[in-house]
Amino acid sequence: MISKILMIEDDSITQMLNKMVMKNTQFCNSVDVVYNGHLAIEYLENFTLNNTENNLKKPDLILLDLNMPVMDGWEFLEMYKQKYAGLFPCTKILILSSTVNPKDKERAAQDPIIIGFENKPLSYNTANSLKELPFLTTFFN
Repeated sequence: MISKILMIEDDSITQMLNKMVMKNTQFCNSVDVVYNGHLAIEYLENFTLNNTENNLKKPDLILLDLNMPVMDGWEFLEMYKQKYAGLFPCTKILILSSTVNPKDKERAAQDPIIIGFENKPLSYNTANSLKELPFLTTFFN
């Protein structure tokens, strides 16, 4: 089971549905939620500042929505790669979005830090199939 997930999602109903599916499929132990990319950057910054003794668990996976106010998913991703990817080398990103733009899927497929692209909200079938992704299988064996 994944220890910690950071979910970046602006819709509270989608947050609730995703958390319910993750709980019922035994996908993860804990989920921290923020409403946009800017708050996610603040979360990561606070994590790095307050984790000087390495006693806080880093997120293993980030579930990233693309279309959000303040700072969208792509803007978050660029800032994450510039400032935080080196601090969180084992953390991967899964796009979980309702976008219908094929360019978003193409862009995600070309980024090595992104392990997948799924439609939101998370379904039981999707959560269970994600357990088979190469990066995630180690959490479920």
